[in-house]
Amino acid sequence: MKSQNLNSFLFFGGGTGMSRIIKPFISSENFCTESKIYAIVSTFDNGGSSGILRSHYGAPALGDIRKVLSALSNKSNSEFLEYRFKNEPLAGHTVGNLLLYSYLKKTNSLESAIKIYQEKYTEKTINLLPSSVLSANLIANFQSELIFGESRVEKISHEKIDDLYLLSKDKSEINADKKIIDIINKCSFIFFSPGSFYTSLLASMLPVGIVQAIKSSNAKIVLFQNRDKESFMNHINFMNYKLNGLTPDIIASSNESLRTNLEKKYPQIKFIYHDFFSDNSKLHDFDKTKMFFEDFLKSIYS
Repeated sequence: MKSQNLNSFLFFGGGTGMSRIIKPFISSENFCTESKIYAIVSTFDNGGSSGILRSHYGAPALGDIRKVLSALSNKSNSEFLEYRFKNEPLAGHTVGNLLLYSYLKKTNSLESAIKIYQEKYTEKTINLLPSSVLSANLIANFQSELIFGESRVEKISHEKIDDLYLLSKDKSEINADKKIIDIINKCSFIFFSPGSFYTSLLASMLPVGIVQAIKSSNAKIVLFQNRDKESFMNHINFMNYKLNGLTPDIIASSNESLRTNLEKKYPQIKFIYHDFFSDNSKLHDFDKTKMFFEDFLKSIYS
C-alpha cells in the first residue's frame, strides 16, 4: 500500500488491554496526527458497576469504554474518572461510569454520550464506538456446559472453550452497526488488543457482520498477545475456528519460545518479537509499547 493510504487505524478489544496500547500508539513520534483512529470496544460485561447499571437500568456495559477514555485523559482526570466509591448507595460504582450513564440518559445516545465525555475529560480524541448498544450476555460452551455472563466466562478464560456467542434477552441476533462495518471496510490496519482473549477481544467482534467485514477488508491485522503463553495456541486455534478461518497477518509477542509452534501450524502469520512488559507486571509497559509503534509506523511509512 502507498503511504498516503496508511491513515486509518482500527482497534478491537476491551478496556484494560486496549487502554495499554492505544495511548502509546497515539504518543509515538512517528504517529501522523492526520490519521484517523477508531476503537470498537466490548459492551457485554455483567460485573461490577457495569453490571449494576445493566441490571437496574438496561444500559449497555460502560466500564470498558470508560477505561479506554481514562487512558486518553491526563493523570488527574484519569484518577478522578477511575475513582470507585466504597460506601452505599454508590458502592462499587466508578465516577466515569456514572458520568457516562448520565450523558446517555440526557442524550439517549451512547455515541453522543461518549462525545460529550471526551470533550470534557480526555486529552486525545478518537472515534470510539461500542461494539453494540444492545444489552446481551456473553455465553461460553465449555465441557458440554453453558456458562452465562462475562464475569463467569472470565473465570474459565485460561481453559479451552468450545464456543462463544452473544445472547440477547429476546434471543434475537445482535447485529453490528453499519458505521462499524463502514469503518472496517475503509481502515488500513486492524489491531487486536491484548487483555482477556475471550471476554474482551473476541467479545468485541461477536456482533453479526463484524467478522465477515474483517475477512473482506484489505486491512492488515496485528494481534498483540497477552502474557498467557500457556493458552496462546488454543487462542489462535479458537480464533481460526470462530472467525471462519481468519488469522492475524502479524502477531506481536514477548514470548520468543512460541515462534516455532506458531510457524509450524500457521506459516502465513508473521511473528514479531518485542519486549512489551515491565518487570513484575502483566500489563504492557507504556514506553516499551510506544517503542514498538515507533518502529512499526516507521516501517510502514518508509
